[in-house]
Amino acid sequence: MAVPITPTAGVLSTGFLGLGALHLLAPFQMCAIFGLPCATDTGRPPLRAFIYANGGREVMLSIAFFLLGKQRNRGGMRALMYGILVAAQVDAYVVWRYGGEQFGGWKGRFWMHLLGGFAVGAAACCM
Repeated sequence: MAVPITPTAGVLSTGFLGLGALHLLAPFQMCAIFGLPCATDTGRPPLRAFIYANGGREVMLSIAFFLLGKQRNRGGMRALMYGILVAAQVDAYVVWRYGGEQFGGWKGRFWMHLLGGFAVGAAACCM
């Protein structure tokens, strides 16, 4: 019996769907997890809008991994993972720049995004 989706794609698709749902359904809580002070975003770029946009990105990644997994397209999944590496570095910069006293600069969530992106890139190399 053929498995309908590769295990790697299943894990990534489910994970990104969960992340996207958190971004879209609980944006204030996700701000703290992501590393942005959304509760006090007066006078700053609209950080909550960034969280919503990120939620859309995560749902898109979930759909893409699901479809690529159904097609057993490892090359496509690898390319998508390299794209995630780049997006994570942008996320790291956004947190570093706009994270405020609590999350910004070299402390806090900057490292989570930076190292997480490199971990996904390293995993793509091993696929």
